Amino acid sequence: FPVWMSPTQCAILTIVSDAEPQANKLYTILKQHGIRVITDFRNEKISYKVREHMTQGVPILAVIGKKEAETNTISLRVRGSNEQTTLTTEQFINQMLFDSTPPDLLNNINATQGESIA
Repeated sequence: FPVWMSPTQCAILTIVSDAEPQANKLYTILKQHGIRVITDFRNEKISYKVREHMTQGVPILAVIGKKEAETNTISLRVRGSNEQTTLTTEQFINQMLFDSTPPDLLNNINATQGESIA
């Protein structure tokens, strides 16, 4: 499924318990914007958590460890890609808002932005 159609659009995974406050803050912001998100604070290896959520079909994983919590960043993993990208929390939220919007709504937004109000 594309992100906007997925039952769960994003999973926030923590590596250490010190990252839980930032993960909870991110969860709250995403939920407030209508993004279907879950958290995984279990005391499991991150590779296990990643594999489990990818197998379940979650398209976007936001991984937060000690370094990410200290620098206010997110390690982003996208289903279908072996690459890992680091984004600021603000960049990640903006990307999630874009990815979770259905294409027809994006087209409507783009069309109205080009119109002048007269």
